[in-house]
Amino acid sequence: MRLDQASILSQLDGLDALYKQASGTYSSDPEEALCAQHNVSALAVIERVVGRQHSYYEQALKCVESYGIAHPFAFTQVHGVLQGLRADVENGYLDHVRVLVHAAMFTDFVEMADHLLAEGYKDPAAVLLGGALESHLRNLAALHGISLEEPDRSGKLKPKRAQALNQELGKVVYNTLQQKKITAWLDLRNSAAHAKYVDYDGADVQQFSQSLQDFLLRYPA
Repeated sequence: MRLDQASILSQLDGLDALYKQASGTYSSDPEEALCAQHNVSALAVIERVVGRQHSYYEQALKCVESYGIAHPFAFTQVHGVLQGLRADVENGYLDHVRVLVHAAMFTDFVEMADHLLAEGYKDPAAVLLGGALESHLRNLAALHGISLEEPDRSGKLKPKRAQALNQELGKVVYNTLQQKKITAWLDLRNSAAHAKYVDYDGADVQQFSQSLQDFLLRYPA
């Protein structure tokens, strides 16, 4: 599921409405079936938003495991966790989560490329690094309101090439020097992808990897 603030808030609103319905309908403890429904849905929403490793998910899961999925106390405690999550989402914490997810993914790509390079496989390493770079350029473009598509000769929209995105990003996100560096990285990737293996060597790929890591840190998306 795409991390979208409006859709997440809508789901949290639905859970809040369920909580209020159950709390207001019954003079004593709310019905166990409603407690279970609320808590199961809450865990699913929290996982989608921040993942299982986040303290919000761990807190909610601990309540459920300690008291039972249908227990009224767990029902109240999980609702409190949801209220905290909602405040973070409204204050833009969701954007922070998105950046962390992207950073972790690209770090994995770079680490895999470094492993390939260490084993003597410079060509697949270069292709992998190039793929990570292009994906990051697309994320940067989307973050800064740059269209990811352009019309072809027939007027049909098609994805923009990485070089085109780099040209536009060089005008609003980074300087001309950085733009030229990225152009060189993309050229290296294209040489690897088209079997022009004599155009570069292992040292070039190693430099690409190190420079890409710095670029990802300086321009998160």
